[in-house]
Amino acid sequence: MTVCGLGPNSLDSLAHGEPPKYSQFCPAPEPKDDDWRRGLPSAHGLETANIEDLMRAARAGALGKLHSVLVVKDGVLVVEEYFHGASRDHCQLIASVTKSLVSILVGMSLERSLEWTVDTPLVDFFPQYADAMAQDGKSAITLANALTMTAGLDWDEYTYPHPDDRNPNTQMYKKADPKGFILGRKLIHPPGETWTYNSGLSVILGATVRRMTGRSIDKFAEAELFEPLGIDRYHWFKHADGTVYSNGDLLLTPRDLAKIGLLVLNQGEWQGRRIVSQSWIAESTRRYTTTRNEFGYGYQWRLGTVVRGERRFGIIFGSGTGGQKMFIVPDLKMVVVITAQVFGNSAGDVAALRVLADYLIPAALPTRPQPQVARPDATFLEAAIGNYVDPKSGHTVRVIREDTTLFAKPSSHPKLPVGPDELIEFTPSAPRRFHGYWSQAGNIVVDFNLDAAGTVIGLTANVLLADRAYQKTDQVSLPSVE
Repeated sequence: MTVCGLGPNSLDSLAHGEPPKYSQFCPAPEPKDDDWRRGLPSAHGLETANIEDLMRAARAGALGKLHSVLVVKDGVLVVEEYFHGASRDHCQLIASVTKSLVSILVGMSLERSLEWTVDTPLVDFFPQYADAMAQDGKSAITLANALTMTAGLDWDEYTYPHPDDRNPNTQMYKKADPKGFILGRKLIHPPGETWTYNSGLSVILGATVRRMTGRSIDKFAEAELFEPLGIDRYHWFKHADGTVYSNGDLLLTPRDLAKIGLLVLNQGEWQGRRIVSQSWIAESTRRYTTTRNEFGYGYQWRLGTVVRGERRFGIIFGSGTGGQKMFIVPDLKMVVVITAQVFGNSAGDVAALRVLADYLIPAALPTRPQPQVARPDATFLEAAIGNYVDPKSGHTVRVIREDTTLFAKPSSHPKLPVGPDELIEFTPSAPRRFHGYWSQAGNIVVDFNLDAAGTVIGLTANVLLADRAYQKTDQVSLPSVE
């Protein structure tokens, strides 16, 4: 297998948080058939106008610093577009999307062994760290806790984002023994109870693959996953002691990343060949806990929802900083890969979510006239106005009324700045459901929540693939609604 070529300054640019140039990573290959069938979007049920709108927005820079958008529908590559100097011939740092690939590789390793299960304590994989794991009750941490990021270790990647030296993920790269550093962290929550984003656990998962298979995770991936899928160009960064950075330092071409997505969509099969068991795909993409952004979380997979009309679409996805995304939409038989500038791209994450939610899912839905929905009565409108707060994030929304129309004014958010006069108009689509458009987050769907007495007690906003629950701070009773 040929790995991606690396320029002499690639590691330095990554370490200093600078966006590396594509040419540093992968020289253009000879043209080859990589097993993708090609087709037109319209031949697979995608509305061409939506795709054209997406491309115009991307080229105009309205969707952040995108590098690629690929769509696989019904197993056929129907959209493949590159931007800002990127092309199909270059590898991309996929950042923490790597974690979702690690989940697949852990499952494949478990299937090859009778000794290990997800309930095996981590200490059994790393007897050399038994003393450190015996402290604070850490011996109770299982492989499943690592997969779901519920190990309970002291690990904060948000207060001081990478590459700040106060971030434990940054510190890990500089330790002589990264695994010992991770497993030596203090236990601050009982294992299994609290989700905490922890890239160190993903490094530990990569090391469990070596323990289970006798091969480092990059070599195991090369032989058991990449080769069967025809992936022959990649690079995976390693620590000086040989530890593979399975937390996010993998480079792949967008086309090859789409193969991983299609493998998951096909429940572990690739072109009729079983690569990973159907049961592991189901187990690993099930919701076990909730992230700080209200996504569901499985075994290194995020789980989201998009509401369009009366339909809800479950989304399985891998997510990386700067807008690296691999989306699987089972109900639409669709895989979407988005890559973007990794560093210095603070809006990339939101932009990538909007590509899926505001352009591609609507493109896959049949066009039909929307039913007329009567305006809510004055009693409901009066009861709906007031202040709503998300108790987890502290984010607030004020709902106001002008005649027979409701508007919302959200408070500022670190990723979603709000203009001083910005209002979101709510258009009714069902008796208690409204849709609107937020300039910073795209389309939103809001359901007002009533208790048994008919009192408006809150609202649920489906925005950027997550259902976010807000509690109303002032409540008014309503007549019952049939």
